[in-house]
Amino acid sequence: LRGYLKALDALTAEPWRVAQIKGVGKRRAQKAAAAAAAREGEREVMVFLLGEGISPKYAARIRKVYGEAAMARVRENPYRLAREVPGIGFQVADRIAKNMGVSPRSPLRVEAGVLYTLEGGSDLGHCFLPTAELVARAAAELRLEPGAEGLPKGQAPPPPGPEVAALITDAVAALRGQGAVLVEDDAVFLPRLLRAEQALA
Repeated sequence: LRGYLKALDALTAEPWRVAQIKGVGKRRAQKAAAAAAAREGEREVMVFLLGEGISPKYAARIRKVYGEAAMARVRENPYRLAREVPGIGFQVADRIAKNMGVSPRSPLRVEAGVLYTLEGGSDLGHCFLPTAELVARAAAELRLEPGAEGLPKGQAPPPPGPEVAALITDAVAALRGQGAVLVEDDAVFLPRLLRAEQALA
């Protein structure tokens, strides 16, 4: 990909070099240079994404979804990649966000971690998680509390301290306001899982 970007630069700056290639005339070289110039926005996007430590494979997927708006979208919230770009889950988005300097306790990260935790609960057969269990599991997934790593899969981690619990509770409230989660009594659902449960009732 870096070679592609270098070639794109050369084609834009020195289109006459292309005309020196056997079988490529001046007119075709000029057309190629015009096309390269038109793709300058694409080049800027790819340079930005690669510069943030994103692999060429994921960078191409991100550009395909967002086009020239990719830089603004990723800067605004790198965790949106986990929801909107195929093949990029929370853990990849979290690495990208870390490279960009996003705080481990950023509301964006905690909200994304809550959604990831609920998805993980569905993998274990849960349509919802009780609020207290969600708070404890999200704290462990996000490594916001020491000592929760390495627990057997499916085992509930210990409850976090009040500061971390408040971070996660605030994230649940924010997600509820966005319509990203639903809360009934003490149960927190992903909307699609609640609809599935209601359809089976």
